[in-house]
Amino acid sequence: MQYKQVPTCSVYYRTIFQQYGVTSAPSSSYNAMYQQEDASIDAFAQFGQQSQQYLPTKELSDQIHHSKCSSFLTEILVGCEQLIAEGEEDSPTWIAAIRQRFEDPNMDDDAKMTGVKLIIEMACSMESSNKFRSIDPQNTFSNLLKTLSNELKDFLRKFIVPALGEYHSARKQLDNDGRVHMALFYAELFTKLFLDNGSRFEKIGEALVDQIDEILKFQPEDEYFKSLLRAFKVAGAELDTSETLQRRVDEILTKMGGFARGSPLLGESVKAQIGLLIECRLRGWDRAATKRQEAPAYVSNRDQDSFDESTDNDLTEEERQFLESHLDQVDSVRGGGEDIDDQEMMKEFGKFVKEELQQAEDLKTAELLQNCDINKEDDDEKTPTEEK
Repeated sequence: MQYKQVPTCSVYYRTIFQQYGVTSAPSSSYNAMYQQEDASIDAFAQFGQQSQQYLPTKELSDQIHHSKCSSFLTEILVGCEQLIAEGEEDSPTWIAAIRQRFEDPNMDDDAKMTGVKLIIEMACSMESSNKFRSIDPQNTFSNLLKTLSNELKDFLRKFIVPALGEYHSARKQLDNDGRVHMALFYAELFTKLFLDNGSRFEKIGEALVDQIDEILKFQPEDEYFKSLLRAFKVAGAELDTSETLQRRVDEILTKMGGFARGSPLLGESVKAQIGLLIECRLRGWDRAATKRQEAPAYVSNRDQDSFDESTDNDLTEEERQFLESHLDQVDSVRGGGEDIDDQEMMKEFGKFVKEELQQAEDLKTAELLQNCDINKEDDDEKTPTEEK
């Protein structure tokens, strides 16, 4: 995998579409995002940072190029790049945009699988460093897959799990750094992906301990062991919820303890951290294993709205006016002795609230990109000169 500096997003956007032979224009919402980003990238560069263009492997590039949904896949690629470049504050916006591409009715299953593979490949190719604003790619992309799993019905079973299995089976084709990044990514996923019944996906844990066990056979290096320490801090408590995985962790920590006592290739700081990790595990990892906080959106049926009286539901002025007007109608109807369907009224109000939330999300995206038109015009004026 390679990275190439991109001067501005609008130039990049045209270049990447030409690379994949895409001639059709992207959707209007993505046009707004991708054609209005130059100011964000310029601000990014003020901190000595550079936007990065991710170049997929040849196999994945070919799949994108030949896909009937190549424009959608290119939008997902650019969205993933911006997910890393923009930072944690804007990640919900980009995750929502990527999710919308995946749930588009014109996106076929083959393209969805290619999109998931692209996410996994990027997660296994990037390391946390200053050039990514200290963003953690493995954590960021695991949050993206978590959202897709929770909000798109059967997405975990049909696309995420098979793709993870394929990459795990082909892990030995990666270089050592890639395999370490993969282990970190699988550690994040093991804590975040759940089956519909709320149980953890143990196969991901099995893949994780296999990967860690193999990394211990590499030439010992401080950076590798620091990554393994991080993987256990992320997923150690969750691994210990399974008796089978707990035994595997016993074996791995015994090996790591041996390195800490006798390896001349590891620094004293790393050896000390290994000892602290083993002690932490004896204390029960100093935390409880994560549990699913809520059921997936598709399980509760996203077309049906409900109100939880245990939560604080502050109404906007528009929502309050909507309810008051309809309650007045209810009173007048009931005063006339006619029946009224409360559930139907609340369902209608739920639809109104959903529309309000969608408008708020669109407004947030517009505000994020509102100052970018000027930079786009400047870039378009420079493009002919650059081509000469």
